[in-house]
Amino acid sequence: MLPCDVRGKPLGPAVECTAQVFETPEDEARAEAALDEKYGRTRRVYERVMLEDDWMVYLAITPEAEPAA
Repeated sequence: MLPCDVRGKPLGPAVECTAQVFETPEDEARAEAALDEKYGRTRRVYERVMLEDDWMVYLAITPEAEPAA
């Protein structure tokens, strides 16, 4: 995984990670709340304009270790 901003611009070195797909409605609600808190209105506008389908896949990304400084 490479840390990046909302536009994909790299912000640091790549790190090894594991990913878990959120599958339950409770997990999806938590993911939506976190995304809404971080990106708010900007994300909602982007989704309305850019996304044709009304579905999302949510992933929990966990770094294996802290990146070396």
